[in-house]
Amino acid sequence: MKLVPVNGSHRLWSISDIWSPELVDQVMAIDWLTEPYVPNQPGEMRNRRTLSPKYQCIERLDEHMTQSIPLINQITNCNFVSSAWGKSVEIQSTWWLCEPGYVSYIHHDGKLPNNMLIFWHAPDTSYGTTFYNSDSEDDVFHQFESVPGTGYLMLNHADDTGHRPAQYHGMLKEIPANHWRLACFYQFSTK
Repeated sequence: MKLVPVNGSHRLWSISDIWSPELVDQVMAIDWLTEPYVPNQPGEMRNRRTLSPKYQCIERLDEHMTQSIPLINQITNCNFVSSAWGKSVEIQSTWWLCEPGYVSYIHHDGKLPNNMLIFWHAPDTSYGTTFYNSDSEDDVFHQFESVPGTGYLMLNHADDTGHRPAQYHGMLKEIPANHWRLACFYQFSTK
């Protein structure tokens, strides 16, 4: 696993080399457009479906991520929960299929947990997430490319002083007709 701080920030990390190429290929071979999905709730993003894949390769992704929490903690100097009451904490991925017309406007996550987003499929590499210094689209901090099996870790927890910086991000490039974007995310809690 390769975690690299983005532009000197220790709140945003680029992540790659997480899983074996064979496992990534198995995930890429799934017919994602036919996967069952959970109906959107009122207020959820339009043109985005939450999928619930049931494959051994997805279970292996999640098991590997769970086992990687101590390494992630070591690299990022975080204290993510890896066990509770003497048992290992298992984290599970949430999968989003973004359909034509999908746009993620610039926003920050407020007090949501720390999260990691992994890209799997997009019309091209320019459909990654862009981070901004403010809520202005002209104030770009970093543009992530959408490359299968790579992504970012965004730390949202408060620091030692209680400060919780707003990390503005979005994907302003609309998914065109006959195309789609697939990403999964993980959430991490601190002790």
